[in-house]
Amino acid sequence: MESKIIGAKGEESPVIYRLKRSDGKWKVYDAVVENISIVNNYRSQFDRVISKSSYEELKKMLRDKAG
Repeated sequence: MESKIIGAKGEESPVIYRLKRSDGKWKVYDAVVENISIVNNYRSQFDRVISKSSYEELKKMLRDKAG
């Protein structure tokens, strides 16, 4: 599935959605904008936090951001 984002200056950026079939329904599990995967981006950020501190610290950070 593909769509595009149109920026304030009219520039277009394609968005590619990666889908997975689950329980008979298609669900988006990733989006790629300008060749940058949201899943890979988060994975890299999580890896940095874990390598600098710990998995427990990552969980704490995510809990704090969630509310």
